[in-house]
Amino acid sequence: DCESNPCKNGGTCIDGINSYKCICSDGWEGTFCEANINDCSKSPCHNGGTCRDLVNDFFCECKNGWKGKTCHSRDSQCDEATCNNGGTCYDEGDVFKCMC
Repeated sequence: DCESNPCKNGGTCIDGINSYKCICSDGWEGTFCEANINDCSKSPCHNGGTCRDLVNDFFCECKNGWKGKTCHSRDSQCDEATCNNGGTCYDEGDVFKCMC
C-alpha cells in the first residue's frame, strides 16, 4: 500500500496488510503528514511579542524594548558612551540612570 507514496513532507510509510501508516517528520502531522504543526499554539512569545509559525519552528516579533527567541530579555538603554566621566549606567524600567 506504500507504493503510491502516500506520505507527504518527508514522512515514512509503514506497510501493513491492506493498510499503511505514515510516520511524520518533525514539524508535520496528519494521516498523510500533510499538516504543518502550529508551533505558535503554545504561545511561546512573551511580553506582547507576536508569533509567526514556521516549519518545526517559530519566530517572535518582539515589541520595542524586548529581544531574544521568545522576547524574554529587555533591551538595554545603556551603551559604552551613555554615562560621562566613568559613571556606571544601569537600566531602571524604560529609562537609564548613571551612578557616578
